Amino acid sequence: MTRMARQYATIASIASRWQAATSVAKGGRDREGGSVTAKHLTPEDLAERVGVPVSTVYQWNSRGGGPRFMRIGRYVRYKIADVNAWEESLYAERVG
Repeated sequence: MTRMARQYATIASIASRWQAATSVAKGGRDREGGSVTAKHLTPEDLAERVGVPVSTVYQWNSRGGGPRFMRIGRYVRYKIADVNAWEESLYAERVG
């Protein structure tokens, strides 16, 4: 195999792996067959879901008041179940 052919094969391999990874990140399926995006939200996703600025979501993370979150390296993610539980806790009690 020539040097040029090896480079093209390497590029094709990298492109294939990148395409597979981004298809999962854009709503593909994880290894168990579940939707990856159905499990976790980004701060931007949460802000859009509840109709607040992203800066408000980050304030909740630092001061409290928002849903439980996790850090994966430098990234913040929210489990859908935690967001749903937090949303349920926000309902006001009816008086009278």
